[in-house]
Amino acid sequence: MTSRIGQYKNHGRAERYFSDLRKRCAANLKDKRLELLDQRRKMSSVESLIRSTAAAEFPDEELDDEMVMRLQVELLQDEYLELQQDEERACYEANFADTLECPSCKSRAILDENFLYCANCRFAHRFSESWSPDIQQLDAWLIDTYKQHETSCSPILEVASSRYADRPLQLNCPFCGFEKSFVA
Repeated sequence: MTSRIGQYKNHGRAERYFSDLRKRCAANLKDKRLELLDQRRKMSSVESLIRSTAAAEFPDEELDDEMVMRLQVELLQDEYLELQQDEERACYEANFADTLECPSCKSRAILDENFLYCANCRFAHRFSESWSPDIQQLDAWLIDTYKQHETSCSPILEVASSRYADRPLQLNCPFCGFEKSFVA
């Protein structure tokens, strides 16, 4: 690239080089305009957050632009590191944690103490407090329980009503512990 710049400068075509570079940058800018606008909005919102926080916490102090810029950079770096850690944690959980397959939709189910639930299809199963299977037995046991529920218990579901409108409708099987949530 430097040899090209040298050619333009050596032959007195610096103005043409500038014009060509400007056209290419304008084309690239046009392609990435929305992305750059989003980045600019984020930066201005971070700056306004910093200024409003400083005004609320330290009303007598005045922030200079250099300090605001330093704070922006540090806050954005911290946010980036948190996002990176969240991605790594999610990747670890998806690949290395003990995972169970939801018997209803075959996606990843989450085991929490005596409660198993699926975020995809809202399948849920509450284990009795006296027995909680280990992770090796759980997959086969869940599939058997789900099949048993579908063949013998499915018409007998209780509606768990909620006083809160934002909660989903929940159906419970009193015999096998099966729960199903419906989100409107």
